[in-house]
Amino acid sequence: DELARSRDRITKVLDSIDSAVSVLGYRQGQPRLLYANPTYNHAWGESTAPHQAIFRSLSPLQEQDGSCSGTIFYHPAGRWLEARGRELVWTDGDVAQLLIATDVTQRKKNEELVAQQNKKAELSSRLMTMGEMASSLAHELNQPLGAITNYASAALTLVQMNKLSEENCSEALGKISRQAER
Repeated sequence: DELARSRDRITKVLDSIDSAVSVLGYRQGQPRLLYANPTYNHAWGESTAPHQAIFRSLSPLQEQDGSCSGTIFYHPAGRWLEARGRELVWTDGDVAQLLIATDVTQRKKNEELVAQQNKKAELSSRLMTMGEMASSLAHELNQPLGAITNYASAALTLVQMNKLSEENCSEALGKISRQAER
């Protein structure tokens, strides 16, 4: 009676979680679901294929405690799953596979969206920096060019008015030369 009550409590807990929980055993060489909670049944019915495919995908990711886990893309469902599996001894004494798979598709989509937004923000930042540099460079070029224009215009005006002395001409050409070098 105590064992039955304990099993009922565990079953109620497993039936209420959002992760797909399944236990797969082999009877006479054939795979058989020994347990599947409603989430598993809703996603895949009573098929053993999803359990086997997901568990196989986890095999290379073996952890120290004998379990295996990972995040995989399960193609038939088109979903990302965070799954954890392990072998255990079932109530009848035979070895079985326990699999817990949680759908994390929305989280993956959100992570991709954040990554794309970060790339766009980086690009915008680079473009803003380039704009600032271009503006600074334009200012640095315009300032001496404006000075050259002003000195040349002043010298030309003095020449036209016949008021340009050799000293003034030398001074104007020197200023033009310095601004050109700048």
